[in-house]
Formats: sequence, structure tokens, C-alpha cells
Amino acid sequence: MIIRICIFSVIYLICDVNEPNSGDEVTVQIYSDVPLFCMGVAISVAGDANITGAMSTADCNEYGWDPDWPSDPFFEEDGWLYINGIKWESDANGVVGYIKFRYNSGRVSVSITEDCAAYDANCEPVLISGEALTFGADPNES
Repeated sequence: MIIRICIFSVIYLICDVNEPNSGDEVTVQIYSDVPLFCMGVAISVAGDANITGAMSTADCNEYGWDPDWPSDPFFEEDGWLYINGIKWESDANGVVGYIKFRYNSGRVSVSITEDCAAYDANCEPVLISGEALTFGADPNES
């Protein structure tokens, strides 16, 4: 009998604040548990919040990406953003990027959308978590 143990590499979102105050700017980090070669993720921010920024070419080297690769994010303040990077000499693992949003009120969720891709240092696909981070209280809950 052959027993196989599958260990999956995953990209997911992390944050140390889940109950922000109205007007707070919240930073959500993109985390990889393996070194990446490249990544392209779209992130949705749903609820009463406005996207204020994300990792760009100016700071991508801090997160292990080649600063000569055009990696400025595309985003709409009240909806979603796309962020990407490619590794040449740096080491993209652990925290590999970030987004920022201004929390206004109620329940806000942040998640990576389904149509994304990432590849590890061996050019193998990496799983991307669709699990949402949730911030603030639901105004319909007492």
C-alpha cells in the first residue's frame, strides 16, 4: 500500500485588526507559505469601505518582487483591486504584498477572488484561499 501525504502551498490574507473604528485605515497583508516566482491576485472589498492603496512598484522590493517589473496596482476605491509581482533576485515569501482600505461602518469583507494565479519557485501552481476576512459588526445583528 502506498500512502501519499499532500501538503498544499497556499496564499491567504491576514490582518491583526478585525474591529476597526469608523475612519480607521486597515492594512491587510497577502501571505504565502512558500517562496513564489509570480503572483497575480484580484481582491474584493465588500461593504462600507474604500480602498486607499496597495503594494506598488515603489515598494514591491520590500515584499520580494522585482522592482523593475511593472507592478502598480489597478483598483477602484469602492470595490476591488488587482495586484501582481514577479521574482528575479528577491525572495517572495511570507508577507508578499498588502492592500489598505478605510473602514466606514458595518460589516466589511475582504477576499481574494477566484480568477487569480500564483506559482512557486519551481513554477508549480499555488492554491489561493478564498476565505474572507471580516471586519466590523453586522448592523442587522443586535
